[in-house]
Amino acid sequence: RIDCPSKLIERSTTISPRLTGAKYISKRLLPRARVNFSVGTTTRRPPAVMASAGSVAEDRCKEAANIFVSVCQEQMRPERGRCLVSTQNITEGDLILVERPVAVAQFAWNEACGYRACGWCLRSLETAAEMFTRLAALPSPPALPHPECCSSTPELSVKCKEGCAAQYCTEDCRNSAWQQHHKYLCTEGPHGGRVAKLYEAWREFHQPPETTSIGLLCQIVVAVGNATDGQKETTEDPFENTPFSAFCREVELEGGFKHKTLDDGWAASIDHIRLLMLELFTEVFPGSAAVARLLAPSGFMAMMALVGRNGAGVGTSAIAAYDAKATALEMPDAERDDMDALLNGLYEAMDAESGEFLDCEGSGLFSIQSACNHACVPNAQYSFPNNSAELHLTALEDIAAGDEITISYLDPCAVSKSRNYRQSELGRSYLFACDCQKCVDQIDCPDQSDEDEDNEEEEDEEGED
Repeated sequence: RIDCPSKLIERSTTISPRLTGAKYISKRLLPRARVNFSVGTTTRRPPAVMASAGSVAEDRCKEAANIFVSVCQEQMRPERGRCLVSTQNITEGDLILVERPVAVAQFAWNEACGYRACGWCLRSLETAAEMFTRLAALPSPPALPHPECCSSTPELSVKCKEGCAAQYCTEDCRNSAWQQHHKYLCTEGPHGGRVAKLYEAWREFHQPPETTSIGLLCQIVVAVGNATDGQKETTEDPFENTPFSAFCREVELEGGFKHKTLDDGWAASIDHIRLLMLELFTEVFPGSAAVARLLAPSGFMAMMALVGRNGAGVGTSAIAAYDAKATALEMPDAERDDMDALLNGLYEAMDAESGEFLDCEGSGLFSIQSACNHACVPNAQYSFPNNSAELHLTALEDIAAGDEITISYLDPCAVSKSRNYRQSELGRSYLFACDCQKCVDQIDCPDQSDEDEDNEEEEDEEGED
């Protein structure tokens, strides 16, 4: 465990996010967004979703289908390519999709700094009171009203059977993680020395704020190795017969689009990580041609692009789940005012002590949600209201049956910047030129930000007065 000083992470206002969470300061659940190798998405959980936080039984990751609610379907459209469209009329605030990830992993620095999350579903393993105590440096846990609203159950958590630092919220999660990837990646296992060396190198290369997870990259390699273990390969594509085969992973496209991982500044560090992974997984899957192709320079860049172009940031928090359930309760105004005063004071203390580094955070890959295209003014956003990696996609406005469902790949700060800025970020991270309505409307003023536009409107209104 690494001792992390207060405010270790100073968030940049220029990075983008397909990563999400919630920024807790004096007024709760203010917008926040983060990135995944420059991938962006949404932030604030809308009230309709906040009020629907499920029970512990509903939240637990069980052996079941990954999709639980869906009023959308994936389509291929000539002018848009792969996209997600609604299958019925949707009202603002409605749930569009509830989906569990194909793979998810906590950020290396987040884990090293003591953020305790389940190694399978990324559920926070602390209670809300424990999280407040740690993040606000309180002398003792606060007496939170309505403690029944905290669904975290640390007493049920279990550790890795081999004795490494990995923890899980239930026995089911531990067994699932072991079967899918952890038996290859346990630091107390036969390959533990190489795994620890890889994570250490990753933390040195990828300083906070984190944008993707080395654990997610390792899970992809394990899936490729398992899919081809003892089987005859029928294609040169290492992703064949894995859950990742449908994800886009081009590094360079016509029109001059080149993924930012090809920048000269990344090259040496990325290749060092690649070589460490090659050493590890050549030992784990000896003789695997698919793993060798995946960890060759071109295959590795394709995997980095896959995570960068499709990965969604996952932010879980016992505090957020507790807050959502407590806020949804009916109570007298005086009791609500007392609860708001207590919680807002705790958020202020957390902000002063820990800055914005508050959630259990990681990155994940979601098969259906990844089909969402970008719009600078999207009609949907995703969140993680149940303190787990279960993704909820929610409508920001009414959506007619057959309409495309869009999210923003950029955080609110980036999406408010000029058209030229947004086009540059999207081109380098996602390899496309945005042609959404906002970008079309601003084609004649490409350097104007939303703030500039608002200032002009205010000046016009003052002139009219």
